[in-house]
Amino acid sequence: MIARVIPAEVRLGARTVSYTVRHSERARRMSLRVLPGRGLEVVLPRGSSLRDAEGLVRREQDWVLRALERFSGDGGDGLRGGASLPWLDERLTLSLEPGERVSVTRAGDIVTITTTDSQLAALALEAWYRAQARVVLRERALRHASTLRVEVRRVTIKDTRSRWGSCSERGNLNFSWRLMLAPRAVMDYVVAHEVAHLRELNHSPRFWAHVAALCPDYRAQRRWLRLHGAALAGWPATVIPDA
Repeated sequence: MIARVIPAEVRLGARTVSYTVRHSERARRMSLRVLPGRGLEVVLPRGSSLRDAEGLVRREQDWVLRALERFSGDGGDGLRGGASLPWLDERLTLSLEPGERVSVTRAGDIVTITTTDSQLAALALEAWYRAQARVVLRERALRHASTLRVEVRRVTIKDTRSRWGSCSERGNLNFSWRLMLAPRAVMDYVVAHEVAHLRELNHSPRFWAHVAALCPDYRAQRRWLRLHGAALAGWPATVIPDA
């Protein structure tokens, strides 16, 4: 079944913004994203209306305008030289250089990929993000675990695009490397959430009390993920907003 895409527009300040609305049977909540060649898209779960979509665009007006401006600036192509690479609270700049051997290096706020093959460049960049994630996410998990006096047995990095983290009964934690694309506070909330499951493998009030102890503003970070999780999943074809 092909999802119906409905064109719409809304006035945001002095600018008229065109966007499309798409209902998804798999969507659990409303979300916004910017796609190459298509612009702003609102994804709605079953039961949501066009008025709900417009309301979301209006509520997120500041992000929408920033995202569209940024999108038009780099063409939506995350692997073009000079493109902005999200890395927690930083924005790094991508440099592409010809070379026979693929390598990724960072110097200050410049990430350089050496290769002549665009597909290899994409794979190399993902591998670089995964390597960063192994260090950063594990460090945060161990620190939160120390606070709650629980033990983390293993931290695994995956490429999940909707479930950003998980915790097993054996004390193993799994995280998506795409958390490195999110604001640092959002990343830290997901880590705190999974570490809290080492105390309570449920979502009881006691569990949320542990989350709050580790991440007092967790509600704001959950809201960011609800609104912009689709952008994390779609990167580099999508634009990821700041916090």
